[in-house]
Formats: sequence, structure tokens, C-alpha cells
Amino acid sequence: MADLQFIEAELGGQTFIWKDQEFPCSPSSADEGESIEIGGRLVPIDLKLIVRLETFLGEIPDFEVKEEELNDPDLQRPIAGQHLVFRGVEREIASAKLGPSRAHVVLALTDPNNAR
Repeated sequence: MADLQFIEAELGGQTFIWKDQEFPCSPSSADEGESIEIGGRLVPIDLKLIVRLETFLGEIPDFEVKEEELNDPDLQRPIAGQHLVFRGVEREIASAKLGPSRAHVVLALTDPNNAR
């Protein structure tokens, strides 16, 4: 995904921290103001991060995660409900979806206090 690497560099090499590791990303506010439903409540999405799949360990052929996998300590991909830190601010992952090219993940982020 040379194109995403180029965009990451053009945006200043921004990163987020997840599971005590730093990952390169491309932030997007294109869908600012969007909301998703979590637990019957509409939760505002503050920001989306676009992340190359190759930055995570292992290949991810299917991005659907079963409920029993949520607390798996060996899980090597971000999923909804987990937290990350971007620009020094803790965020909750409201959704993590495979992009149309299946080469990147789009992480929709919200304030952790909004999702409860």
C-alpha cells in the first residue's frame, strides 16, 4: 500500500498507540458529525483513522470478530470497544471496518464517555 504510506508521510507521519505499540495512520474528518448506534444510543464519531493492514501482525482475511474473541489477549487487530491513544487523547474504537480494497482498516473513534 505505497499510496497510504505516501499519504501518511504527507500528513506528518502521525501515529496512534494501541496495545502499547505505535502504528502509523492517516486521520480523516471527512465524516465528521456521523453517528453510529451503540447499545441503543447514537454515539457521535469524532474522527476516523485509516490504517494499513500490513502494520498489524499477521494477515487478516476476515475482519468480523466474534463476541468471545473480544478479550483475547492475542488478538492482533483493533476491534470495537477497545481503546487507543491518538494525539495524546484516549479514544474508544466505535467500529473497525475493512476498507473496500481490503488493504486497510477504517477505525471510527469516539470519546470513551460517549459510548457508555
